[in-house]
Amino acid sequence: MSKHYETDSLPPTFQDLVDRELEPDENLYWVGRPVPTLLLLGPAFLFVLFAIPWTASAVFWMWSAASTGAPLFFTLFGTPFVLIGLVMFGSPFFMWRGVKNTVYAITDQRAMILTRSFFSTNAVSVWPDDLGKLQRKERAGGFGDVLFGESSFADHQTLGKLPANGFFNVPDMREVERLFKNLAAQVTKEEAQEPQAVEQRHDLPILHLLDSTPRDLPVSVRLYLRLCSTVMPFFGWFFAGFGLMFALVAIAVSKPEEIAGALIFVAVGSLFGIVGLCFPVYSWISGGKAVRLLREGFAIRARHLTTDSTGMTVNDKPVMKVVFEYQVEGESYTVSAQALDVSRLTDAKDKVVLYDPTLPGRAVVLDGLPRGIHLDELTGRFRVNPLRCVLPLMAATIVCGEIIAIVVLLLLLAI
Repeated sequence: MSKHYETDSLPPTFQDLVDRELEPDENLYWVGRPVPTLLLLGPAFLFVLFAIPWTASAVFWMWSAASTGAPLFFTLFGTPFVLIGLVMFGSPFFMWRGVKNTVYAITDQRAMILTRSFFSTNAVSVWPDDLGKLQRKERAGGFGDVLFGESSFADHQTLGKLPANGFFNVPDMREVERLFKNLAAQVTKEEAQEPQAVEQRHDLPILHLLDSTPRDLPVSVRLYLRLCSTVMPFFGWFFAGFGLMFALVAIAVSKPEEIAGALIFVAVGSLFGIVGLCFPVYSWISGGKAVRLLREGFAIRARHLTTDSTGMTVNDKPVMKVVFEYQVEGESYTVSAQALDVSRLTDAKDKVVLYDPTLPGRAVVLDGLPRGIHLDELTGRFRVNPLRCVLPLMAATIVCGEIIAIVVLLLLLAI
């Protein structure tokens, strides 16, 4: 394996990590690790500030329940919240460990972000056409950040991990920026050599189909977009169901003469229920925009611009954001889609986009729709398996049943 840069400056475990990732014909130009300074770890301390009132409230809850002689269930109810608070208090340590277990590398073909965890290694490859706009943030002492794409450190949302949209707090940042520019120049050189003829791609018949066929969405597709396409409503139903169950149990175990004391527990449980219901309500509203786009949106061709990391991971796989550009009446707009596997979004330079004719900046990528939805190319109708809507409908039924039960029990106790 040929290399222009040696990994001897790294600890042995990281040397092996980089060497294993290199292809036989790949040359290593630069390698380094982020330095875990207070400035870099700063976002983790926001969790600590939030953990103080969070944990104090949970401890106060447990102390109040125990001192008033409430059933053991009410005392233990605060235990998971105390544990969550302790995890947030330890966030600077988790962040520091994540920084110490990260190594950056630049080769003649790509940039790499390698992170070692307890049980696995996460490797993110950034190819030349994924670099996008470069940003350099230089600090005293020769350290700084080199970011690619339109994102920043604010995109960091995973506790204990650096976002995968740049090299953070590294030495020789100017050299890193120069190597990034050289990688990006490869794409410009390749595009200049490509013929500029208009390509007839497989998505052109879909454009004609969408323009010529009325789009009346089935009820299953509307419910799926509003309640099933993200994990947000599932989290909300669980949170609401748990809170309302707590309120329901508080009423059920209380005697009529103890109704005043039980109302405190009912109020706390109902508060959790209301907060939880906000998630499916928000999902319903935002999903309605997708429904309108699929029903009334104009189909147009969009060009692939960039592929960036969002800084989030799911099962140690980075969530990527693919950005497309389209034009309406001479004005340029961009639309993005996120996915773990972006193969269906990047298999062609042009994709079909549906945009709102009244608000051209609002659009959705046809291939970026949730996995359950597909377009029937024979009928031009969007389809989804109705079984995908069963779980959220069951959750909504349970929560509605809990609300009715709480109202009935409160009326019976008041009589």
